[in-house]
Amino acid sequence: MKLIVKLMVFVFCAVSVTACQKEVDWNITPDIGTGGTGGGGPIDTTIGTTNGELLVRARAISTNGADTNNLTLDYDANKRMIRYTSTGRSNGFPVDANYYINRLPNGNISTIRFVPFTALTGIDSIIYQVHYLPGTSQLTYATSKRTATGIDITDSTAFTYNAQGLIVKKVYYMESFIATGMQKTTETLFAYDARKNITNITSTTYNPIDGSSMGTSATSLSYDNHKSAQAVGEESFVLDIFDGSATSPNNLVAKSSGGQPSATLTDILFNSFDRPYRGKLTAFAPTGTITSYFTYYYQ
Repeated sequence: MKLIVKLMVFVFCAVSVTACQKEVDWNITPDIGTGGTGGGGPIDTTIGTTNGELLVRARAISTNGADTNNLTLDYDANKRMIRYTSTGRSNGFPVDANYYINRLPNGNISTIRFVPFTALTGIDSIIYQVHYLPGTSQLTYATSKRTATGIDITDSTAFTYNAQGLIVKKVYYMESFIATGMQKTTETLFAYDARKNITNITSTTYNPIDGSSMGTSATSLSYDNHKSAQAVGEESFVLDIFDGSATSPNNLVAKSSGGQPSATLTDILFNSFDRPYRGKLTAFAPTGTITSYFTYYYQ
């Protein structure tokens, strides 16, 4: 199964990562039914503070104990993300992933290296090469090369901006061993509100052999007036660990797909910097409802 770590600003990953690796035992218990003070267990002051501006850690645990996630974010001296680490469990299966982001002196990304779960048999690594419009911070395209059982597979993603400098389209191309060359497999459109929050994501998948459409999915996102935990940069559009909404400056509170609710964030507490630090995530899946509690740590 393809690695999916779709973030509702760093929390959705707690219920949507699937892979295998060594088990992580946080030894924490969610505070349930405490009128909004619930979170990913007792606040651990040894890993940061809940009252800060720069997100450095996020941790969450589901009420059934099958889903946990512990995110660690590292930055350079200019507070630009240079490493993303995820550990925990999804559906009871342990997970572990690392992304290393290499940046040029101007802050633009040159490469990103993905160190996969050891249980993803045959996949050694994925290297992303990121390209920009010369003299700007606007993405033009990114390529990814993955080594699997000795075979290199290359993918490519092209980006389109609007007049306001916001990414409005992302087209994903996959190297095909059946058809010749790179074939378009997904086209994703992004719509924004006046605050530059992504409010709609529409994705169409295509048959890589004949180019025919295989269906379209639509996702709607809602925000409150608070700040998000962390507004991520262009890495949000390059990597599969983000769904694009992580670039939104405001706090995401609900997500729906196909007109039906898919997740909500409630009982949120905010620190003195107006950043969320505790709350409850409810995800609605075909197999049932999953409730998780989270805590954010800042510097």
